[in-house]
Amino acid sequence: MQAQSALSLWGDIFEQLFESHLGSQGVFSLASVVEFFKAHGVDEELLPLLDPIMPFKVEDSELTAGLTSAARYARTNELIVNLLSIFVGKLGKAVFAIDDLHWCDMQSLIVLTDAVKIEGVFFMFSARKNEKHNEFLESLISQENVAREELEPGWRERIHGDIERCSRRGINHR
Repeated sequence: MQAQSALSLWGDIFEQLFESHLGSQGVFSLASVVEFFKAHGVDEELLPLLDPIMPFKVEDSELTAGLTSAARYARTNELIVNLLSIFVGKLGKAVFAIDDLHWCDMQSLIVLTDAVKIEGVFFMFSARKNEKHNEFLESLISQENVAREELEPGWRERIHGDIERCSRRGINHR
């Protein structure tokens, strides 16, 4: 992951979740996301809040156009966590492996602090020490429901075994 715009981490995750949800039955599009919102009781007027992470343009609704910057920020974060909860609820359990979390934007990291609290979800990530978000990352991994694993050099070659081992620990940790 390279340093990117706000919420860049969640764009990749949601694209994969929506494509998995749709399977071979559909195409990830504005229409499919609107249908998902309706089917799961999510106010479709909030969809424009996801514009930064969608691969298609979502114009402001009357509701979102009237939000202050602070309210938009808070509502966007809440919406992302809510949608992730819906997907995890449908899947039962979910494991996300994120490489180079130190490149992540601050808003994505703030959302991640709430996302790690979702029952049945486990995040495994790598991050360099002494990077710009190091203090925040230390705070994130010190939360009660976050398991910390220090991986030895060469972990990329053993990633599948490490993910399996850490995910069992993380999911059973709750």
